[in-house]
Amino acid sequence: MLWDFLGICIDKDAMADVDAKINVRLTDQGQDVLVRVKNGPLLHFDGIQADDADIILAGPKLAMLLLMSHDVAHAKAALSFSGNEDLLVRIMDAMQPPTGISPFNIIEP
Repeated sequence: MLWDFLGICIDKDAMADVDAKINVRLTDQGQDVLVRVKNGPLLHFDGIQADDADIILAGPKLAMLLLMSHDVAHAKAALSFSGNEDLLVRIMDAMQPPTGISPFNIIEP
């Protein structure tokens, strides 16, 4: 669900001309994920990695939420990073957290 959430938050118009592959290793889960930003949407594929990845990230699952922080230095401190830093900055800048979310009752009596 983490990747689905990030896929919702990414500004697809800002990423319309991007074709990027990101290899992610979730160290606390022992899981590999290929994250692909292609022509706007952010897609994820569990259990695979790309040989020609533009960015490689490794770290605990919750640290991946730092991609929404717009703080590259903090993200790089919490995550193992290699690859195209300019592309990482561009992806982080395209993350727009949802606004206007307020609690509501799902079931009314």
